[in-house]
Amino acid sequence: MDIAIQREIRNACIKHAQDLLNYAKQIEGNSPHIAYHLATVALEEIGKSFLVRGLPEDEHEQPTPLIDKHLKKLFWALFAPVMYERIERKHVEEARDFALRIHRTRLAGLYVDWRDGRVFDPKDVVNPEHARGMISLVDARLRMEENVEIRELTDEDQQLITWFSAASADPEKRPYIFGRESLDKLSELREAKTWFVWLKRQFDESERESREFIACELARSRPEGQERFAPKWQMRIRLRTLSHSIRQKPLNEWNQRVDFLKLSRAGSKELLVDCTLPKNILLDALWWVGWGQARSFTVALNIGSMGFFWFTIPEALSRYYVSIEDLENKRQVVVERTPRLAIDFGHMTLDSETLTRVGMVLAFLPGPNDISMHQSFNHYLTALGYMGKNDVHMQVETNAFMEFFMAFRCATRQYGDWDGATDFRDTARRVTERVIPAENIGDNTTQGLIDLAATIEKGHQPTKAITLTEVMGMKLMSDAYILSVFNQKAIERRRKESGNTPS
Repeated sequence: MDIAIQREIRNACIKHAQDLLNYAKQIEGNSPHIAYHLATVALEEIGKSFLVRGLPEDEHEQPTPLIDKHLKKLFWALFAPVMYERIERKHVEEARDFALRIHRTRLAGLYVDWRDGRVFDPKDVVNPEHARGMISLVDARLRMEENVEIRELTDEDQQLITWFSAASADPEKRPYIFGRESLDKLSELREAKTWFVWLKRQFDESERESREFIACELARSRPEGQERFAPKWQMRIRLRTLSHSIRQKPLNEWNQRVDFLKLSRAGSKELLVDCTLPKNILLDALWWVGWGQARSFTVALNIGSMGFFWFTIPEALSRYYVSIEDLENKRQVVVERTPRLAIDFGHMTLDSETLTRVGMVLAFLPGPNDISMHQSFNHYLTALGYMGKNDVHMQVETNAFMEFFMAFRCATRQYGDWDGATDFRDTARRVTERVIPAENIGDNTTQGLIDLAATIEKGHQPTKAITLTEVMGMKLMSDAYILSVFNQKAIERRRKESGNTPS
């Protein structure tokens, strides 16, 4: 970017920061939380005035998360004054931590919050002392900027600042940059430019080693004999649930029984799954094999638990807006979608009994070579995907309902209960009477759900709206049927292993 344009942008940023600060001073006494916010925006403008010297012209178009953009500008506003001096590790840590505290305080002073049964009013969270301290900080930074003469950076300096700005915003690089090894090196070097050079060299070397590793792995031949089964890769996935509470104790019991899949609790509604893959999986097949393993376990978990686990869960369940105000009566209005796009699963726990069923399902799912047996579970996964995307912006209950129906129907064909030619409704009635004796799923009869699906499949208007109640009813039918089939397979396997056959 031309030096004249840089100076123009910088001057505009500093002027705007001064204007914001003046407004903050005017309302400091009556509205300290708003004054704090205005002073924070002024500090961001100061940070931007520095960043503009080392950033490409299209930086604003980069897909950086909003919070990272705020923190980056605050960090540079605090760090820039010492950048060209002899610096220590604490300077970076203080700038990083202070930027985060400033941003969190600003947010607390902007929005009403509700936690632990208490209302937090922004006016009570950010007090006059907070506002006064922030205003003093910005005042001091603006006085420092009066003595700064923007000069044209050398190509090397501009490239380093550009690189560091991008690297520190990268979620994969940032932990190392602000980690112990890196900041210890900064304490040793005590000069920002030298530290930037060292950091870039570390990442360049790491990328070179990665390229060599990939080339070596791509050239590796498939092992033979027992070496094929030696552990080689460990893949971690995160599954979220709307249906179950997760406790670590039953997961520990699973981990004692199963070697290649280890489960751990990431939260009351989050499950971490570590899957170990063998050495005979070559690098060019790793993505696909890992994907297949992740899908298989997710299917087993959903069928065995008869709940809902997925990689993402919908958030906008009843609202799409931040707020609605009645301008005439000066009141906030809340309007929501009815029913909300949420299912009341009750109090279900991922306990040992449930995990035992999950293990059974996983054991009898078709393997990667059983292509003809995958159709049902592909429909089932598609239905789960729809449920994971179902919110007020993409209301796909009917799509999920029909995919669970297809999963159920295909499963009866795959496992020999339907011949594919006769009226499926007769088969559905027979198998559901066998696996769900009461023939009720919530407020829906199994036959009513099958009739609904048949109507939709023919392109006719359904006799009732498809809600998540119908979706879960069809899912539970599919789950119950597959569990009954796999349970029978488990019984037959135990008989065979024990040498007993049915008389």
